[in-house]
Amino acid sequence: MAQASARKLLYRGDYREVLTHYEKTTKNRVSRDWLVASIGSLSFLGRTQEAQLLFESSSSKLSRNEKIESLFFLTINFARTQDLRTARSHLRAMKNLDQGLPGVSKFYIAQAQAFLRHYRSQFRSSEILARSAFKEAVKARFSYGRILSADLLGHSLVQLDQIQEGIKSLKEAAASAKTMELEPIHQAIQVSILLYESQFGLRQGPDAILRLRALIRRLQISDSYTRINLYFELIRSLTLAGLYRDAETELQYVFELIYLFNNPRQETTFKLRYAELSLLRGRTHEALEKVLDAKRWSGLVANRQLHAQLLGLEYKIVRELGFAERLVKLREELRQLALSLPTALNLRITARLLGEESKVPASSSDRIGTLLADLHASESVARIVDSGCLGLLSRRLELRPGQEALVWDLERSSLTIFSAGEILHLASLRSTQSRRILNQLAKGSVTKDDLVKSAWGYTYHPLKHDSLLYAAIAQCRKLLGSASHWIENRENTYRLKPGVVLIRLDHESTAPIKNLDSAPEQIDTQTGLNHRQIQCLSRWGSSPFRSVKQHQRELRVSRNTATRDLRQLEDLGFLKSLGSGPSRRYTRIALNDKSPS
Repeated sequence: MAQASARKLLYRGDYREVLTHYEKTTKNRVSRDWLVASIGSLSFLGRTQEAQLLFESSSSKLSRNEKIESLFFLTINFARTQDLRTARSHLRAMKNLDQGLPGVSKFYIAQAQAFLRHYRSQFRSSEILARSAFKEAVKARFSYGRILSADLLGHSLVQLDQIQEGIKSLKEAAASAKTMELEPIHQAIQVSILLYESQFGLRQGPDAILRLRALIRRLQISDSYTRINLYFELIRSLTLAGLYRDAETELQYVFELIYLFNNPRQETTFKLRYAELSLLRGRTHEALEKVLDAKRWSGLVANRQLHAQLLGLEYKIVRELGFAERLVKLREELRQLALSLPTALNLRITARLLGEESKVPASSSDRIGTLLADLHASESVARIVDSGCLGLLSRRLELRPGQEALVWDLERSSLTIFSAGEILHLASLRSTQSRRILNQLAKGSVTKDDLVKSAWGYTYHPLKHDSLLYAAIAQCRKLLGSASHWIENRENTYRLKPGVVLIRLDHESTAPIKNLDSAPEQIDTQTGLNHRQIQCLSRWGSSPFRSVKQHQRELRVSRNTATRDLRQLEDLGFLKSLGSGPSRRYTRIALNDKSPS
């Protein structure tokens, strides 16, 4: 085959095809271009030692340009696998071989330097070197090099908080890859663009996930490192969207790839993602154990950005667990690490975590960051829902990690279900009947009589109302989806699973979140009484005593509700009880300051 064919297969990402051709060729007859392509293919497939051995055994046959190209692939691969000492050694060898060589060699050296700086979180020098590599690629008319350098430049610019400029550079690289029919590279860059658009809120969550899944289905990339990163990006988008169970499924799948590829940086990233999901699903101690395990990797010294992410997550977990002494130390560690990564993006993330947003200017391109910074603004709920980043709602509503909850009216007539597996938002819930039933169930064990009375206003009769009630309960379970088991039925009573809280968003209030679990009725703010209790005291009349049955009959409520109303009035000091059991009676306490009128 011609030289262009070997290079084209390599640039196109057809690594296995390159190796198949190499293995079928007699070793002493294999051409130099196929040797270089094979070294590159083994490197991108993560077969590090094989690539190194092939280079060492064939080095004497290669020209200086070919040695530099081969060393470039090895440098990239050793950097990816966190063997930075070997990567730097290969870079020095590339520079020693250069000695004024024309052509693409200068591109490979500048690109390798930029890549290593990027991996060490030295984004400013990475940007400068990537621009230099791009210029060298343009001079040499090396289109493949132009794509690689534009891609790396885009990533560096994003990390420097020049988000729009970085995405523009990535899009230019993707367009060039498509023109050259380098579909795997085009796909990988497209996913990076989607990641950043999702990460910074430039594309709505559900749309980003659909596009990521579509790209993965059409995936033609055999580069193990890139494939794993694609899944990490999907997992992050799923987590941001509140789809925790789906994210964990993808995480379990990607573990197999990581195990085969044996990349310590990606293993550490896996532990970080696993810990994030464990925290969000309420498994706090498990999350802390995973973070501490990830922090044992010695390579974190050279991966400051990953180190900062782990420290940030540990800070959240420790704050949740209430370990005050460790929290103080972590705050200081985070500040020190932020100073060693002085980009606006990292400083903003650290400031948000420590509650110091006012010290760092916001970015119009970082919409997710803006959402987080303004999390408790009155309009933030609508903005989060519109963005599709439902994973942010737990923090907005101040729910504990893993807290199970039903939230009414994030949008008018909506229901949002917070379970350990996902956050499900139902934008328009027209059934007032289901709403009444769920509200009743949240108060504790409720009889059929109570449910029929609250949902339809009827006095319960088994022959007339059982089928009606069963159908309504079935509709509520269907509404809850994967959380249908929250509705429990025991001895002719129903209840919502203990621990599930009910919350309503009051759009008229400046303090909009109201926990219905602790305040199930509409309470008068001056007296602390519900409308039935106010009515009861106002209509007390001349009779000195009142029974539960009287209260039940006059206000047409169940016995449980009547009992609860009168006991609360007693607890608040409005009434005093006499007797016990069925003969219990209540009498007014004549205190002027207790009058609700």
